[in-house]
Amino acid sequence: MYLRDELERGDKLGFIETERRGFNLQRTYNWSELGEYNFTLRDFDNGYLVRVITDHAGLYLTTDSLTMTQFEEVTSAVKHILAEAN
Repeated sequence: MYLRDELERGDKLGFIETERRGFNLQRTYNWSELGEYNFTLRDFDNGYLVRVITDHAGLYLTTDSLTMTQFEEVTSAVKHILAEAN
């Protein structure tokens, strides 16, 4: 999990447990005609949270404002890193 330096750390374990449920939810998208799941983007007052999930790993990161193309580039790079780590 990557949090920007200026963000307060707070209860990371509670946060991770809440987001971890997404690993199971990812499997529910398999039926979708929208195509493969790519990433989850959450919009907050002080930035964005991006969740990237692969088959056996995942990563959360926070960012400032980005274009959708930039979010896609970031998540593509993260997926590549996660694939190499497995």
